[in-house]
Amino acid sequence: MPTPRRPGRGGQAPPDAAGAAAWHELGKLDAFAGRLTRVECEGRTLLVYRADGACTVYDNHCPHQRTPIPLEALEGGALRCPKHGWTFDIATGECTAKGDRPLKRYPSRIDSGLLYAEW
Repeated sequence: MPTPRRPGRGGQAPPDAAGAAAWHELGKLDAFAGRLTRVECEGRTLLVYRADGACTVYDNHCPHQRTPIPLEALEGGALRCPKHGWTFDIATGECTAKGDRPLKRYPSRIDSGLLYAEW
């Protein structure tokens, strides 16, 4: 796994010559005060789950048919896709009902009060 790079101006560290992943600024940590928040960043729609001071970043789409999952689909610790009922454990991203693939999870980190995700 590449060593994380501190993002430069514009909230994004440039990829290296090999096209490696880069860190993208998602916003101030305070913006993710709720349990689950949707955020758009550079053409991606993401879900940020915050619990116990840590943040986990997922793709907002169900891995089954890429259906966007609304925030209202969270009940307790379960996130349920409205299209076919695939259900995910929001803390781990693992599929717990109907399906067989987890939510896509992005590496994330907090630096100087800002949340970053890598892709």
